[in-house]
Amino acid sequence: MLMYNVELRRHPRLDVDIPVGVVDTEGVARAGRLINLSAEGVLLAGDSQFYHYLVRAQERRKQEKSGPVEAVVMFTLPGDSPCFYQVQCRMVHTRRLSQHLFHIGFKIIAFDKGKIADLELFLRQQFAS
Repeated sequence: MLMYNVELRRHPRLDVDIPVGVVDTEGVARAGRLINLSAEGVLLAGDSQFYHYLVRAQERRKQEKSGPVEAVVMFTLPGDSPCFYQVQCRMVHTRRLSQHLFHIGFKIIAFDKGKIADLELFLRQQFAS
């Protein structure tokens, strides 16, 4: 069988390592790490408490038949003029890397007004350097 390694994402990802806050629809906040981002999504890393917090939210949503987990993800990108982002996201996948480390992927579904242009500019500048 012939396999192709094709990148299907529309936007490249930038590897970062910055603190992130996640607030679910019930207003409960947890801290994690933002490890990569693109104009359409973020990949977060967290410990088992962070992971189980999100999985429990997903299980509640399934029981309520209310769709996938959505959360507000908050982070500040470094630079000459640091910029704070608060984005509405939908959880799309989880992966366990070790007993205490998990990756959780989110698709960005809404930005604060005007912030998408700021993020795209930041990403272009990072990829150009």
